[in-house]
Amino acid sequence: MYADYSNSYFEFVGGGPYNGLCVGDANNNSGSANAGLDPCPANTYSGGWGTNFKMAGCSTGDEGTQFKNNHWGGYLAPGGFSNEVPYYLNHSGVYCVGVYPPSETD
Repeated sequence: MYADYSNSYFEFVGGGPYNGLCVGDANNNSGSANAGLDPCPANTYSGGWGTNFKMAGCSTGDEGTQFKNNHWGGYLAPGGFSNEVPYYLNHSGVYCVGVYPPSETD
């Protein structure tokens, strides 16, 4: 099923120092596409730079989800495929991700 949501946010919840922060432009810098944590929006048009995403199901037949950043117009994706690689908000191609319960990855 293909879902399409205009404004979606990734908020850290559950306590700790990052509780209540959302994924957006690192250091709330509108000129940097590096992903980091910023204030979450209080309404549709507030919050840190880059915190608004358009979330949609992948049309490739996968059950994954894609996240297009409304500020950058690109997709949330890693800068590579090794340990400690930063995520960026401006990947030029669709990058699909999935969520799996821990029981499937043990």
